[in-house]
Amino acid sequence: SDLPLKKTHLVVAPAPDPGEDPKYHSMEVHERRLKKEKELQRTMDAKWAKFDGVVCVVLLLHAFFLGIQVSWPDSLDRDFQSNDKFSAGMFYSVLEFLFVGLYMAELALRVLLSYQFEKQGEFKTFMTVIPNMIYTMEFRTLPRIIAHIRTMLEDHFFLLDIAVVFFLILDAVILRFVWNGLEIPVLSTIRLVRLVRFVRLLHLIREFLVVLYGFLQNIFLLGWALILLLGLVYMYAILMVDTVAYNNRDDEVIQKYWGTIGDAALTLCSIATLSQWTERIEEVGSKVWWTYGALSLFFFVAAMGLLNLVTGVMVQAAFHIVVDVKRTKRDAK
Repeated sequence: SDLPLKKTHLVVAPAPDPGEDPKYHSMEVHERRLKKEKELQRTMDAKWAKFDGVVCVVLLLHAFFLGIQVSWPDSLDRDFQSNDKFSAGMFYSVLEFLFVGLYMAELALRVLLSYQFEKQGEFKTFMTVIPNMIYTMEFRTLPRIIAHIRTMLEDHFFLLDIAVVFFLILDAVILRFVWNGLEIPVLSTIRLVRLVRFVRLLHLIREFLVVLYGFLQNIFLLGWALILLLGLVYMYAILMVDTVAYNNRDDEVIQKYWGTIGDAALTLCSIATLSQWTERIEEVGSKVWWTYGALSLFFFVAAMGLLNLVTGVMVQAAFHIVVDVKRTKRDAK
């Protein structure tokens, strides 16, 4: 006889609750943590941008006064002791020491802000540049700040800040009181090192970054274009000296612009940059008729061809960088 079939029932398990699934819970916590880290990073970047903006204003003022001192070196004597109490030189000397103090304070504030932002996770500041931890800092926090400085030394820009402050003190103290009056060209240029700090502040102006990144990304192509332009200039310089300057030795104008390889190369570069190019071609063409066509060909190849190629490369690179920046900002939101 046939055995009776045993009835089976298919039991469907209920779908897991996302709130009770540990994997889902861990992914949610991870996404929440990433979102919080992005918000903290944006807050930190905004705080640093404001701080660097204030420092940029100080740098611009210092560069302005540095230009005044270079323009009138006799009126603004660097000898602190020889200046009259109410002279312009005395005013500038006091102002220069003020900038020394501001740069040293900026370096100290940068260390404290970095420690407060990265170690304490606090972003409160007073007047943009003063960290809130100054009002609550204890003596036992000092060793931790010193240990944090060693971490900051891995940043090349921070090393640049230290070097600039060192040269600033060297210029304002040692060169002023010890070596004042000595004609040492290398030491006299030390004060210009402080302007190198503008490199750190380039990120405040996005247009500068676009130009800089565009140049760096295409530096090899621009280098080859420059080599091609110099080769063309050198060949044309030999041609002009050998055929034009050699046969017109008594002409002062021809000898001034085409007498030697160096003069001819400089003249050709001015033609390539559209600097009085019609006058230079007319001067040579009136002596040797075929140079009208030769220099016109050089003009179109160098000015309209190579230099426009360089401009096009820079514009295309800038366009791609702007697109990448917008994409990065969109992804960060």
